[in-house]
Amino acid sequence: GMTAAEVGYGAFDAGRTWRELRYQEASYKLFRGYAYNRRLGFGEGLFSREVMPGDVPYYVINQGDREEIIFWSATAEWLKPLFQMTSLPAGGRRELPVEYVLPQDPGLYTGWLEGRLLTSTGADIRLLTTVIKPYLLHRENMYRQELSGSLPAGQYKRYFFKVPPGTSAMQLSLSVTSSQGKYDGRVRLHVNQPNGAPYGMTDWVGLAPQGQSQKGWAGLVIEQPQAGIWEVVVYSSASLSTYGRRDSHYRLSVQLAGVDESSAPSRPLPYFVSVTPKELVPGKLNYVTVHVFDRDTLQPFTGMLVINEQLYQVKRGQVTLTVVPRDEDFVLNIQL
Repeated sequence: GMTAAEVGYGAFDAGRTWRELRYQEASYKLFRGYAYNRRLGFGEGLFSREVMPGDVPYYVINQGDREEIIFWSATAEWLKPLFQMTSLPAGGRRELPVEYVLPQDPGLYTGWLEGRLLTSTGADIRLLTTVIKPYLLHRENMYRQELSGSLPAGQYKRYFFKVPPGTSAMQLSLSVTSSQGKYDGRVRLHVNQPNGAPYGMTDWVGLAPQGQSQKGWAGLVIEQPQAGIWEVVVYSSASLSTYGRRDSHYRLSVQLAGVDESSAPSRPLPYFVSVTPKELVPGKLNYVTVHVFDRDTLQPFTGMLVINEQLYQVKRGQVTLTVVPRDEDFVLNIQL
């Protein structure tokens, strides 16, 4: 289950890493690509954590001395380059629009955009796209999520939860199911803050070595949690065979308390916004065109905006959204 953005399943080969780095430094890259990241600025790849990508293009540069034609493909179904090929003049730059149609389920999604010349046997440029789609905690679900799963020995499952501003506390609870009077495994919880720094972990839950007491659940209470995406990792003990088991069955509960919705930052939007009238088809992929103009100058706006929790590039006052509405009504929530 390892993706391109995950590590930890293998040993670190220092010698080979050093040789690879030396080779990369010596090798000449004909093409370079970059995209806009809301927190980090422009970089060679896209990492989206707080806001999902909506219309975030890549830019590709030809560092050679002659025109080249790149043919595009992607390793993930949700990652779709809108051009099959791009003609790049010598020393020139071109925009590569990309459509992001993520699955409904929350999780960590990674994929590569690969470009190659017609005569190449492999990719001449690879652009890594990583998107974290979190579980949401809001009024409609009583600020609570309850999940269950199973893990083989020595494996882990990563969960991501979006904590809104103004939250007084976050309570995490992990338990192990039982059958025939015995616990169905042995797990523990690791928690990472929105900035990626470790926050803490729980004791082991479930089966325990002889002479140690067993417990059916463990939890953490985080006071005044920072707003953002928290990572919660469930780890299944590597020594399950000691207890005659191959996997662990668990339940994970996340509950927020004291959420002050009035504390969410808000400011007037300095733009006029309108939508091209269109009849929407519920449950299907629809394209909605939004027009944005500067409130003071009345000029078409060009830049990045967050629309319905997704990051979009607005060009010359216009952007097209890909939406799957639940019904015929569609609400726009726009932020800077």
